[in-house]
Amino acid sequence: MPNLIILSKDIRALDHLYSLNDLHKASGRAPKHQPALFMQNQQTKALINEIEGDLGIPRSVVTQRGGANRGTWVCKELVYSYAMWISAKFHLQVIRAFDAMMTPPLQGVTLSEKQARFVQCTFNRMDKLQARYQLTRQQHQAMMEQVATMRTFCDQMEQNLKHFQSHLDGDFDIVNHIHLYKDMALDYQGARELKDFMEHDH
Repeated sequence: MPNLIILSKDIRALDHLYSLNDLHKASGRAPKHQPALFMQNQQTKALINEIEGDLGIPRSVVTQRGGANRGTWVCKELVYSYAMWISAKFHLQVIRAFDAMMTPPLQGVTLSEKQARFVQCTFNRMDKLQARYQLTRQQHQAMMEQVATMRTFCDQMEQNLKHFQSHLDGDFDIVNHIHLYKDMALDYQGARELKDFMEHDH
């Protein structure tokens, strides 16, 4: 059986079963993705029953407690299920790894030195374009975050200005009332002086 390679990591095979522990390492060793947790999943148990019942596979899971082959070994269907359980990205990597393993290498294909240089330049160009694309996405995301921050700031400033304007209008009303009361008071004071003067002359 040819080796299964995922993300440059070998996935060991034993009696047509694959090491779930090796898959866990290839996926990044996240504690939440431990093989034991996957095996305890109800959907996993139901899938095992379907595989061993309808498909007629006698042993879809083997657990080795010790030795060089210690760990959990599962059939290809459970490898797919485990990868899907982890993430869509890892699931796609597993699918492509199996496709690459099942596709026989091309025989008798030889590139000239010029063709090899062209292929290498093409791959380098693709890597640069991908890196530039990732950088552009990061810059765009940073700009959008800055725009969102500026919008929030402008909205807050608008609220503050409206609040300030309301206080300012209130202050103008107070000033106008003071001037009005002052004019009324002056008018009243002048009327009293005129009355006193007229009464004094008589």
